[in-house]
Amino acid sequence: MNPAAFFIDGFNLYHSIDDNPAYHKYKWLNLSGLTLAYVRPDEEVISINYFTAYKFQNPEKYRRHNDLVRIYRDLGIYVILGAFRDKYRNCYYCGRQNKFAEEKRTDVNIAVTMLNLAYQGNYDVAYIISGDSDFIPAVKMIRDKFPRITIRLIIPIGRRAKELTSACHGRIKMKEFHLARNILPDPYVTKDDFKISRPSAWA
Repeated sequence: MNPAAFFIDGFNLYHSIDDNPAYHKYKWLNLSGLTLAYVRPDEEVISINYFTAYKFQNPEKYRRHNDLVRIYRDLGIYVILGAFRDKYRNCYYCGRQNKFAEEKRTDVNIAVTMLNLAYQGNYDVAYIISGDSDFIPAVKMIRDKFPRITIRLIIPIGRRAKELTSACHGRIKMKEFHLARNILPDPYVTKDDFKISRPSAWA
């Protein structure tokens, strides 16, 4: 069996679902099950790496996000956290300075993890779930240094990723049935018997 590793851009996937109100019910997503929808019969999933960051400005959204991260860790998914940083930008119309939160480090975390695991000989097949072209240099380096590795792109639902597709060996378009078949149980019961209920906003 060929070992396969998944590298999931959490915010890229989340926003592809969040952008369509009809898909909001799929936020309660079983990533572990989702990976099995894409691997081939001669492949075995040996690691799922999920990259995200907490946005503390909204306590309710943070709580939902933290519950989901707890579930993913319970499923054996490796969660790699970035961060949000406050930034300021002048309004084009009024000149006032506005504060906004900007996600940092996620792209770098994905690239570094992909390269690190490649050097460790961790996988022969990499699946990237993202549409972000910032990963192209890492993909090209892995293909150059490790020609045995196959890199496949899974494009989040409703997204396009022409540039990133051209850098990978192949692409798969995420479909709604992939999401619908991989919803977490409600409530989800962790290995230590802690119950986590699905948020009503995601019903």
